[in-house]
Amino acid sequence: MPEPAERSPTFCILPWLAAYNRPAGEVLPCCEYSGEPAGALGRAPWTQLQNSEPLKRLRRRMLEGRRDAGCSVCYAEESGGVQSLRRASNDRFARFAPLIDETRADGSLPRPRLRFLHITFSNICNLRCRMCGEFASTAWYADAAALREGDVLSAPLAPAQPLEALLRELDPVLEDVAQIHISGGEPLLDPRHYAFLEHLLRRGLTGIGLSYNTNLSSLRHQRWDVAELWGRFAEVAVGASFDAMGRRGEYLRKGLRWDAAVDNWRRLRRECPRVQLAVRPTVTIFNALHLPDFHREWIDGGLARDEEFRLSFLTAPRHYSLQALPPRLKDRVRARWREHIRERLSRLGPAARGQAHPMREIGMFLAGLEFMKAADLSGELPAFREATRELDALRGESFAQVFPELRELLDEEQAAIDAPRKSC
Repeated sequence: MPEPAERSPTFCILPWLAAYNRPAGEVLPCCEYSGEPAGALGRAPWTQLQNSEPLKRLRRRMLEGRRDAGCSVCYAEESGGVQSLRRASNDRFARFAPLIDETRADGSLPRPRLRFLHITFSNICNLRCRMCGEFASTAWYADAAALREGDVLSAPLAPAQPLEALLRELDPVLEDVAQIHISGGEPLLDPRHYAFLEHLLRRGLTGIGLSYNTNLSSLRHQRWDVAELWGRFAEVAVGASFDAMGRRGEYLRKGLRWDAAVDNWRRLRRECPRVQLAVRPTVTIFNALHLPDFHREWIDGGLARDEEFRLSFLTAPRHYSLQALPPRLKDRVRARWREHIRERLSRLGPAARGQAHPMREIGMFLAGLEFMKAADLSGELPAFREATRELDALRGESFAQVFPELRELLDEEQAAIDAPRKSC
């Protein structure tokens, strides 16, 4: 039987074994999917949601090798040479491929089994990240109200059902779960997250692998110390959302105290040796030229190992994408990254240099260069300038002072030179 990744360029195994709930409770096959939800967790058993009409239709399309509009993020990343969630999941969960052969003609499953749960308990968050917004962060509410007219969110997004109702729906299937990914908002600031961990501990489900996206701004909340709880599980992986060092990082993730976040990283390294740590920069127009310095300092300074530094490439909002850089600045990024690659390569022995991708850290930078080259979104620069100036004025910040290497992006005369030329 072929592995899931070999079935077709549109196939993804997640609709067979996974559930992702948005902060308000709707269930989707993954966090990147933009199609119709299967329903809402807490209002129906997971086994019923897994055989909903939207999911059955999605499975049929994938088995027929057809594209689904809801999967556009993964298709776009793959066209740019970047490892998508689709491909990563097909590799990661290949051992569950026999589930696919159980699929009925209508796309339903006779014995739905939840293997991977991605859960968000709310959009409660303490940061106002530049690439984020109110639907993923309560800290964004005031800025959203100041920036636009009309209705804006004023209360946290969370499932309408209390946690007890959600747990009643999940309990019958938790025994089958191999991995739970927890994100937010900021999960380490949500009491429901801690209550959920305590529920898993009471049930003795410490063998489930836990993974997180977190800004790592705090390891203690109310009566809980997450480091103590994590120490009781067999496998915990933590992805720290660090995009840049120092004031650049604090600008991109407004409200972050960089030194405190690094102290929390060091504490986990020191006190929780079993926790798998990773730095997960989101690569954008902002940090493109800074990234080699960030990578070099953390790897060479011993804060992280090569395999613990993992890049992801932002696709939306488009005006913050690496692909939105004008050609001149793309050339500068390309030169800077290639110089960084040569430097890393020089640390290897002669035999290793002849290999295609001798180090993972080189491969991820090469993938980033391919992604940057795959599309010209420089037409989005007016939107970048408008968004940057509005937020700078609102927050009392200065892009040009924090990112002097990119200050020309706000230069209107240079922008006219960089503007894509329209053919007659």
